[in-house]
Amino acid sequence: MMRVAALIAFAVATAGAQTSFERFGNIQFQTPAGWQTLTNPQAALLRPPGQQMNGVYAVTLLPGVSDIKDSKLKDQLGSDFVDGTTKATPEGDPKSFPAANGNGFRHAWMLVDNAGNRARLQLYVVNLKGGGAAAVLAMSEGPMPEAELTKVAASISVIGGPVGPSETHPVAKQWDQRLRGTTLVQISSSAGKTTGGGWEGKRSLALGTDGKFGFASSSSVIANVEGVGGMSNKTANDSGMWRIYVQNNVPYLELTNKKGQRSALPLEDRQGATYVDGQRWMVDRR
Repeated sequence: MMRVAALIAFAVATAGAQTSFERFGNIQFQTPAGWQTLTNPQAALLRPPGQQMNGVYAVTLLPGVSDIKDSKLKDQLGSDFVDGTTKATPEGDPKSFPAANGNGFRHAWMLVDNAGNRARLQLYVVNLKGGGAAAVLAMSEGPMPEAELTKVAASISVIGGPVGPSETHPVAKQWDQRLRGTTLVQISSSAGKTTGGGWEGKRSLALGTDGKFGFASSSSVIANVEGVGGMSNKTANDSGMWRIYVQNNVPYLELTNKKGQRSALPLEDRQGATYVDGQRWMVDRR
């Protein structure tokens, strides 16, 4: 029905997890007492105490959104979070609230899919210092803890800061020497056991000696059903500036693309292998 379905599935699958986080990507936030925070690659999921999993609450970045006061933002956000089979009816004008970097705005919709199922979608959107936007997403068939969600959104801020002492930390220098001028590569594939089809993908992140990065992603899906084959390909590219800094004794690879959107990815060395944001990447030094 909606893009948030994947987040709900993750929340249900991890219902017993106890790990608590207060950061996601390059942003940090505060949660009310008793709430749990779980992360996946798309969002930081919030679980209020005693809540049944009949909805989803999450902190997420909003790529491409730079001005939350844009009069067309409501339509843009609606199309981002609702697929073509669901009708989204706005519930009044956005409501403002004070946030860490100026006022934020709460956008709300009533959602109805083709089967007549109804749910409410709310986005508590805030500007990020230095550009970009983030939001607390809420989707539920029942009442929502709006006061608590507003407080979470109001506390969202960017991790890290301008160029400063953190880049001169010895660990930051070690990682810079290790990665500058290299290309990080991920290759993955899967083959169907009975259909003969499968998929394969490749991601590469070139970290130039001049501080510029280039990202490329490609994937191919091969289908073979009853002797009829087909293939689809997808590509994505991005570029900008990169740097490495240390905060709270954790090294980060920071990427800032040409739109001003920043990502802060923790770096780890696991027995000589390079992990970026918890995922292993091969380091190509050619």
